[in-house]
Amino acid sequence: MIRVRLEAWTARSIYYPTCFLACMLATVCEGVADDSVTNSCQISTDAVAIAKFIEQLDDQRFAVRESATESLFECGKAAIDLLRRTLQGNCSNERTWRVQWILQRIEEKEFAERSHRFLASRDPNDEFDFPGWASFCQVAGYSHASKLLFLQVCQCQPELAGHIEKLSACSQDERDGALRAVNQFACAKAFELHENDFRSFSEDRPIRPGDLVALLWAAGLNPSLAPMEVNEQIIESLQRSFFSEYLIKVGYQQSVRNLLSVWVPKTQEVVADRVLNIAILQELPEGAGLARKLLGSNVDSRTRAAAFQCLAKYGTASDLSLVEMHINDNTIVYEFAGELSPSENGILESNQPPPGVPSLSPPAEEVSYMVVRIGDCALATCLLLCPARDVEMEEFFPRFESSSLFAYSLRGLAGPARTDRRADNIRWWQELRDLALNEN
Repeated sequence: MIRVRLEAWTARSIYYPTCFLACMLATVCEGVADDSVTNSCQISTDAVAIAKFIEQLDDQRFAVRESATESLFECGKAAIDLLRRTLQGNCSNERTWRVQWILQRIEEKEFAERSHRFLASRDPNDEFDFPGWASFCQVAGYSHASKLLFLQVCQCQPELAGHIEKLSACSQDERDGALRAVNQFACAKAFELHENDFRSFSEDRPIRPGDLVALLWAAGLNPSLAPMEVNEQIIESLQRSFFSEYLIKVGYQQSVRNLLSVWVPKTQEVVADRVLNIAILQELPEGAGLARKLLGSNVDSRTRAAAFQCLAKYGTASDLSLVEMHINDNTIVYEFAGELSPSENGILESNQPPPGVPSLSPPAEEVSYMVVRIGDCALATCLLLCPARDVEMEEFFPRFESSSLFAYSLRGLAGPARTDRRADNIRWWQELRDLALNEN
């Protein structure tokens, strides 16, 4: 009897765990199947829910429209495709506006997340799907400030950055066509920025730093000259101080100077005087190369005077032979009437009446005119490139004025038009130069 009961208990002990294991396996298999069905149902349910939310964007009830808008924004990337398809069809103005607003918020959120990872990365090769970072890094240099400037480019001009990315990835045979596409798109953007600025700041967005950085980047990619429209817009933006804070801040300053240094040699002669002025103000030694090229060509007197000022600041003694070629040029660059001395009571008296008022005293018979000639600029540049021992600049130019930015002021080189000492100054300089050469 005991033996029979023991066998029965043993059989039950083997049978029940086996049944339990079989039940567990069946449950797990059913769970996996249910999860796959649930995932597929979830995807379809999300698509259905997104479509339903889109339909509710122009509902008559304001609360429903607001709730649908927030729900679509929470869907994130999953809703982008359906939202873009909605814009392609015919829908109400309310739905169109809300779809555009949702897409913009989703893109801004996604851009902010990528930007955070991009700035936190220490690997210069990590692009995080931002187009053209490798090309931009070669021009502006690798730094945290360069990353910040590049993100502004991607935010303001993403299409131009995409064209530059294609240029960097194309083969040598395809490079000319890709560069042409970049220049055409950059010209279109420069014209658009000019038109927006011309109309009003209130009607359209003003020029942003990212716009100007993008144009500098695109202009610097050209092997010779950049498009005239792009150069004009860059010069106008720099002269109107749209970019002044980035030219002053220590972090951004070096990156911006790198961009400007690549851009300066890509400018045309017709804007060279303004470009040289920018090179002097922003302390760009690359302006000296442009100045040498201009002095060897037939340009106007104002441009040549700016070239002399740039060489006086960034040139070397090897430029003396080029500068001395213009030392006998009598072309007048700057002319103004001689300054009147104040009277006994300290008031500056003049024979020039206010506008619309006739003159009460007869005009002066002789007016002393002060002039600055090209030869004066050349002589002052020679004296600064090869200073004469124990001789001051004021001995050649009594009105000489030095500056921390400019090597000299054009007005400080002026001398009376009738009593010209230029010939004596030139002979004196030549004697000092020969003496210095003999000593060396």
